[in-house]
Amino acid sequence: MENIHSPPERWRLITIDWIDAVGKTTLAKGLSERLSGIYYKTPWKKTKEERNHFDRPNISVQERFNFYSRALKEDAMEISELLKTWKHIICDRFVVSTIIHHKAMDKNVDVGEIEKTGHLPWLIQILLVATKESILDRLLRREELTRFEKDEDLMIKSQWLYIKRAFDLVIDTTRFSIEETLSRTLLLINNPTNYEKLL
Repeated sequence: MENIHSPPERWRLITIDWIDAVGKTTLAKGLSERLSGIYYKTPWKKTKEERNHFDRPNISVQERFNFYSRALKEDAMEISELLKTWKHIICDRFVVSTIIHHKAMDKNVDVGEIEKTGHLPWLIQILLVATKESILDRLLRREELTRFEKDEDLMIKSQWLYIKRAFDLVIDTTRFSIEETLSRTLLLINNPTNYEKLL
């Protein structure tokens, strides 16, 4: 497929969300290449050591959320500057996933600090989903199977209808190959009249 040269200006910021092994990074990098855009993975400004500290079991969910909320605020400022380049910014995980994950860990966590962070211009939000079997298979091939137990728990506890409504496009990567997923996403970005929800 050829690169898209004149997609709708208001959809220059593309965020891709959900749990590991649904194809977020593959799609984000593919879109970056096809659109000659900038690939941006959050939390961009935080080191692995910082993330590991706040991912420890003895850190409260609120403390963890506050850390990632601050990180996303820094990312949002950086993204706002990058948007001035008039290039597409393809963001690997963003605000909605952060809220959903922490709400699943503790429904009482206060997420008010982050809610305005996602109010950036020209934004389209994409949610990728996959079956449990597909995710397990992908993690097994990556030798990261132990990571699934936590993510599975989050997936079951999260409110699916709420998640769905928060996104502009939902694609099941079990049903569609990465090339098909990429093509459908490009079709939507190029022509908003092609908008549809895909489960």
